[in-house]
Amino acid sequence: MSEWGEKLNAQVAEYKKQDVIDFQGNPLIEALPPILSPEEAFEALSYYPEFDEKERLLPTHIRYHAIPRLTRFFQPVMQHLDLEQRFSRLLRYGYVSRNPLSPNFTKSLSAAHHSLTGQKIKHDIRSTASSITLMGFSGIGKTTAIERILSLYPQLIIHKHPLNITQVVWLKLNCPHDGSLKSLCMDFFLKMDR
Repeated sequence: MSEWGEKLNAQVAEYKKQDVIDFQGNPLIEALPPILSPEEAFEALSYYPEFDEKERLLPTHIRYHAIPRLTRFFQPVMQHLDLEQRFSRLLRYGYVSRNPLSPNFTKSLSAAHHSLTGQKIKHDIRSTASSITLMGFSGIGKTTAIERILSLYPQLIIHKHPLNITQVVWLKLNCPHDGSLKSLCMDFFLKMDR
């Protein structure tokens, strides 16, 4: 548990051979869980609370305390499986241009450092990062869907020698109550510090 009471989901990197050419040789992608088929995603996203037939015989005031268990039930529909595929692709392609073993990535880090220190070095930095938007009415399950999909991935992956880096796979930020960019940035840095 972190000092804020949240359990961080961290694991040591285990590298898996990649079938997609763009993903091969990139330890940030090779350490991710495997790409799921729709059937595998359905199984992984589903959550069925425990049920014991004997609970039906318990007194009403005792059974009343079993009701909240139903709120954890989750059975994905096609939109959830589509969202899982989109997130998987978004995550992996975001790492394509960030391969820490690539000389181009090292050059782009150096160029970014020189830019921050006021030095001008010309370097073409092309990002493969993209984004998705999930919109819908309040209460239809957007947060639940995202949290179920995020649960399929470790939050942190620890890469040991020779990389010696910590990969932040995902970080969930809620829209700040005041809607300000400053509050969002503060929340980001507080969570990164954790």
